[in-house]
Parts: sequence; C-alpha cells; structure tokens
Amino acid sequence: MDVIQERFNERLDYMTKKHCKVLVVRLDLRFPEDFPPDAVKGNHSRFIRRFNEHYARRGVETANVWCREMHSSDKPHYHMIVLADGSKVRPGGVRWAAERIIGNTVKKKDEDPEDGGSGNSGLVDFCNKLNGEKVSSELIIKRPSSKADPATQRAQQTIFENKCEEARSRAAYLAKEETKGNAPPRIREHGCSRLKKK
Repeated sequence: MDVIQERFNERLDYMTKKHCKVLVVRLDLRFPEDFPPDAVKGNHSRFIRRFNEHYARRGVETANVWCREMHSSDKPHYHMIVLADGSKVRPGGVRWAAERIIGNTVKKKDEDPEDGGSGNSGLVDFCNKLNGEKVSSELIIKRPSSKADPATQRAQQTIFENKCEEARSRAAYLAKEETKGNAPPRIREHGCSRLKKK
C-alpha cells in the first residue's frame, strides 16, 4: 500500500474511533505567481504549523496528510486532506481558516496587517470533484449510535462504511505517483500530523 494512503487510513481510523463525527476536507495550496520558488518550502511548513496551532488553541483535534507536487511550473503546489472533530468545527470552518492562514503566511511586509490576506484569494482550492463528478468539498462521517435499535445501527454502519470509503477515495489522489520523484535533495514530498498516543 502506498505510504501516503496508509498514513491517511491510520488517521481516519484514529479520528473515527475517537470522535462520533469527523469532518473530512480535501484542499490544494498554491502560492502567488510572483512568489520566489525557493521560499515555497518554508512557507508551506509555516502554513501547516499555523493551521495546526489555530485548531489546537480552540481545543479542536485535527489530523492531516499532505503531499508535494510539481508539474511544468517552477513552483510546487501541495495537496492536503484534513480530518477534524466534526462536533466542534462548523461547516465551512476549515475553508475560512485555510484561506485566512495562507493569506497571512504569504503576505508581504508592506501589506495592510488588517487585510487578513484577502488579496491572496484563489490560493486555496477546495476540491469538489471526485472521479469526474461534482461533490461537496466537505464530507461528514458519523459513527453509528450505540443508543439506536439494531436495525437502525445496521443502517448507520452501512452509511459509515460508505463514507469512510469515499474519504479514502478522496485521499487516493494524493498517492498518485506520476507527479512525484522530482523533489530536490532533502525536500520532503509528503508528510502528516502525529497521532496522539493512546
């Protein structure tokens, strides 16, 4: 199994066992056209750190997996999939946080500090297509209720398993190999959040 898909499956299993509702969001990160290529790596790392800190300060557990890709452009872009405690994150919350954090991460020193990075729109793409079909950019996975009657539990378990499989399908895009293997020395092509010890 591809290591990226394996890392995602581990985090999906961890989050769905720990939280009754998990929000899954796939997104792409790009940097401005005038952004120096050699500054991308450091700013991507800064985005990941700020994104994790944003939710940690709010007491929201998240997990993520990301990968680096580079096509014909001289700058790489990044694919990321986020899993969050769905009981504490409102619909659209990850979108708002990602757009604001990437905007502040790439902001130039002479820009208005109150702007919040709004001048850098379009840097976050919330992937809303799967196998050519339009889908919601967010996926909610609900664990079956222990209080439900057996018939309802079986129905909820089927829905739960189908949602988990859809989440794995969304994560599979990160594992494609044709755009990897061209990173400079000592540049990571993928990474993930650490899982808390049980």
